[in-house]
Amino acid sequence: MVSESLVKQREQLSQENRALNSELIEKNQQLTETNKELIKHNNELQQFSYTISHNLKGPVASMTGLLQLMDIERLEKTNREIVERLTNSIKTLDGTIRDLSNIIDIRNDITRIRQKLSLDEVLSIIKTLLKKEIDENKITIQADFNRLSHLYSVKPMLESILYNLVSNAIKYRSPDRDAVIKITSRTVGTDTQIEIEDNGLGIDMGSFGEKVFGLYKRFHTHTEGKGLGLFLVKLQVEALDGEIGIDSRLDCGTKFTLTFPEFKNVEEQVLLDNDIATISFNASLDSLACHWKRVGTKEESIELLQTCIDFVKAYHTPNWISNMIRVMDRNEDELNEFRRKFREDLKKAGLKQICLILPEGQGEDFLEERSLDNVYDVDIHLFGSLKEAKDWLAVH
Repeated sequence: MVSESLVKQREQLSQENRALNSELIEKNQQLTETNKELIKHNNELQQFSYTISHNLKGPVASMTGLLQLMDIERLEKTNREIVERLTNSIKTLDGTIRDLSNIIDIRNDITRIRQKLSLDEVLSIIKTLLKKEIDENKITIQADFNRLSHLYSVKPMLESILYNLVSNAIKYRSPDRDAVIKITSRTVGTDTQIEIEDNGLGIDMGSFGEKVFGLYKRFHTHTEGKGLGLFLVKLQVEALDGEIGIDSRLDCGTKFTLTFPEFKNVEEQVLLDNDIATISFNASLDSLACHWKRVGTKEESIELLQTCIDFVKAYHTPNWISNMIRVMDRNEDELNEFRRKFREDLKKAGLKQICLILPEGQGEDFLEERSLDNVYDVDIHLFGSLKEAKDWLAVH
């Protein structure tokens, strides 16, 4: 027989277990509520950040416009100096707002699409933007992209990264020698690397090594700056899942090494996926793809079409695949009215051709009946499967 003391011990353990379970449930509920509260506050903080940065842009742009209307030459010397200082202050404020907006966007992890980018083309854009500084300071830029000419990345972010690093190299050039900036690229295993090296002033890594990428950190005071450049660069590199390294010596120069992992999801970067359609981007074909799953309401279909149109306009995508096999009975006429509004915009954005996937033998009649052959005023090609469309785009 079980002793009375053992029974009491079991009862006591049982009571303690029930008390622990009750406490755990209560703690979980508290954690859940706390988590919800944190998410709420985080969302409110993000919204506040967007509101502040975006709402400030309008007044700053208005002030800039008003100052440009002034005939400075007709002002007295004192007033002219005041207006010039005010203009410079507004430019600084505008730059700060743009920098902070970039930081907010990066930290909020906005959807970013990788495209196949030519490093020569990206550098050409940067040279154009910095032409005045390059010419005035007689900067030599030596680029060697023979080992890696293209990579898959986010165009605005890669441009911003390289722009900031080249701009920094110009700003912190040495007065004792002609400034030379070397930019090279290569593959290391499956990674891609870009190096930006200059022969400028350099940084005392012993004193500032751990602070190089800090917010509002500056290491030379003889030039203007806010200390946001390298902080923003590091943020953008990490947003692309990459790493940035620095090798610098005072009065010798600085070398930045950017390392990006292989991007594997080249052919299907999903932009949107719901029960009506999946919209994705194929970077290797430079093509948008919309796979319709079922017939939606007019409003639902227009919303999805708007997403496709916005993407083509934003990314200047020349190709568009639309798989319509499952929506053959949809009312296309009411959607055509919406489509025609964007004919000119899409042509200006560079849309060249649309590949429609339709059941075999129904293509020509379907196009004629629904007036889809001229709605966008671009070339339309018919295919019976997604593979056929992809194979065709790969050689055209």
